[in-house]
Amino acid sequence: MGEYVYDGGGKRIQVTENSVTTTYIYSGLNVLYEENPTGTATYIYGPTGRLVKRTTISQETNTFYYHNDHLGSTRLVTDENKNIVSNVTYHPFGETYSEEGSENYLFNGKEKDSTGLYYYGARYYDSEIGRFITRDPISGRLNNPQSLNRYSYCLNNPVRYTDPFGLEEGDYKNKDRKDWTAEDWENYYNDQLAEGKDPEDIVNDLIEEEDYLGAVICTLFWIGFDASDITGIEYDSGLGSVHLNIQDTQVVIHVENSFYKDDSSNLTPGGMPNPPENEGDPVHIYIYAPAFTSANKLYNVVGHEMQHAKHYAKGGLFWGWYNYYKSRGESDDTARGIAYNISEMLAWQWNLTHFLDAPYDGGLKHAMGKWKGYSLVVADSFKVYGKP
Repeated sequence: MGEYVYDGGGKRIQVTENSVTTTYIYSGLNVLYEENPTGTATYIYGPTGRLVKRTTISQETNTFYYHNDHLGSTRLVTDENKNIVSNVTYHPFGETYSEEGSENYLFNGKEKDSTGLYYYGARYYDSEIGRFITRDPISGRLNNPQSLNRYSYCLNNPVRYTDPFGLEEGDYKNKDRKDWTAEDWENYYNDQLAEGKDPEDIVNDLIEEEDYLGAVICTLFWIGFDASDITGIEYDSGLGSVHLNIQDTQVVIHVENSFYKDDSSNLTPGGMPNPPENEGDPVHIYIYAPAFTSANKLYNVVGHEMQHAKHYAKGGLFWGWYNYYKSRGESDDTARGIAYNISEMLAWQWNLTHFLDAPYDGGLKHAMGKWKGYSLVVADSFKVYGKP
């Protein structure tokens, strides 16, 4: 039996087994340093996982190299002289098939402790039964029935997927971002949250990487959308488009690292909607370079434009007002203009009510000014053309 100590973020920072206490220091959920009465170990990581271990025992230092498979599982460990010191093979769900030598970091590169369980950060995994011993804190999705069993490992497909933190399948780690699905992006977002980052950090990191499309997708999750709302992604070196289904209407968000000048206001907005000609036609939303000055600015821009998307979608508020004024005999331009201004007024109202979720310098004053301006225009329209 062992004793385990965890920090406030849920990381296991100390283990006592067989009267020996080992202390761990992390970067994210990767162990960088271990120390016990016998000595110390320092680890170096790369894109494929753990690469190098340097131990100091009784003032003698040795370096060992990890040779991992596509799942990050340790297959071989060699010393400085290229001698094999550990050789391991596995059954599909991680149970050891053969093992020569001694190594604790095995299946998926996770640590196997004296209980025979693997420590995945959020949960412990039993490779003998191919199940976690506690439920996944992240609920499954109806559109993916395999995920509804919250004890299962990687959708019961362990030779393809990995689970970096014991939360969900992590197939995205093995793919280029241009090939990521909406589920991959959602898994990435949830994994980053589990690692201790907040949504603002996640989106800011993507902006710094100039992955603007990824930043928009993660901002959608931050706002409250999920992978089931996304029907397609076209990714091109951090730009491209994301397609959603809103109210049985295709909504396309185009992400461009460029500037658009609004001739009517002489401003360069961070986002711009393109109202469709007919109800039910695709809705196009454009996100421009000024939106990517910070995560919080992007949150406000994307949130604002998604209000327009809902208004312009089939059965949306825009069409209710448009049809009302058309039925009163107003011209198409007049009906569309009034409906557009009402949509803008309510979208800026969303910014005001959500500003504290993601504040940024000058944002509140800007939103207040816009809301007041459109409110006055709408009020004047009601005086001239009437209202229901």
